[in-house]
Amino acid sequence: MSRGTGPFAIWPSTYGSSSGKLLAQRPRYNLSRVPNRLRWFNNGLICKLITLAVALVTRKLVLPKQPYPMTSVLLLDDHPATANGLSIYLLSASDIEVVGQVRTPADALTFLQRQQPDVLVSDMCFDKQVEGINLFLSVRQQFPNIRVVFYSMIDKSNIVRDAVVAGAQAYVLKKYGEEKVHQAIQAVLANELYYSPELVPILVQATMSNSKDEEPNPLSALTQREREVMVLIAQEYGTGQIAKKLFISESTVQNHRTNLMTKLDVKSNVGIAFFAFKYGLLKGAE
Repeated sequence: MSRGTGPFAIWPSTYGSSSGKLLAQRPRYNLSRVPNRLRWFNNGLICKLITLAVALVTRKLVLPKQPYPMTSVLLLDDHPATANGLSIYLLSASDIEVVGQVRTPADALTFLQRQQPDVLVSDMCFDKQVEGINLFLSVRQQFPNIRVVFYSMIDKSNIVRDAVVAGAQAYVLKKYGEEKVHQAIQAVLANELYYSPELVPILVQATMSNSKDEEPNPLSALTQREREVMVLIAQEYGTGQIAKKLFISESTVQNHRTNLMTKLDVKSNVGIAFFAFKYGLLKGAE
């Protein structure tokens, strides 16, 4: 009998008498030699199963890569629908972890006593009472490492001004949607300001009225072209649009933007727009 004639034989051994007469055939299984002996296997299905088993046993385990650090966020809003919608959007981002939702400033402070997220996204009014500013001051005093983003429908100049004077870094109007909240979170983590466009003039006025010392005009160090780029940035034109309007390349626009940030000591377009409003460059602009 030839080797491997039995359907389950892997490595059969033949035993016989001293005269050489075949007495019996008994399979002997040597699992350590399975990979080298599968060519004598006549049953294709079993062969595949054993091959798969050997592969699973001998393969190296590949551990998943460690995820990037997540930004933890607490949501404070007395409208559940708004909070739920914002939570769903932020959870879809790869860098955000919503650690909780609360409805009142008191609940927020209680939550922060036991867990401190990276960012608190808060409404300004609760039950028709403007409590956002006092909450912001309490958070800044008790938990100085927590950043605060205001997300509100309120655009009244006096309330926004109070937020600016208190030191709020970000104020997003709800009409702009959840995407802008995500951008605001990224901005405050980078220690930058983020205000909705129509709030920038209020930001400028509040800063000017809050400043008692006469400061030198930083625009005196700007070239005429840098001033032109500055105005267009304040009017929310993108790099490509500015390049077309001024008949220059996009790389040149970016160079002007970099020079503006350096000369004005700001880190974003919001900072550039701040100075454009503050020093009246938009008066008479198209």
